[in-house]
Amino acid sequence: MLATDSELRPANLLTIQATAKLLALSRSTLYNLMERGELPYVKIGRARRIPSQEIERLIRASLISRRIPDGT
Repeated sequence: MLATDSELRPANLLTIQATAKLLALSRSTLYNLMERGELPYVKIGRARRIPSQEIERLIRASLISRRIPDGT
């Protein structure tokens, strides 16, 4: 799925450091997610930026729900 123009505006692109802080993850974990294709990014020169909608998508994809037995 291609990102729309509005999704790729500079205000919607986060640095690795900002993304790591937002998700409370290490930078190396983020780089691993990017290299495995689980977290798409934009590369401008040597800099990588994470579109904010990809962070939201990663969170939704990582949700784990547990079925609680209803006792029946």
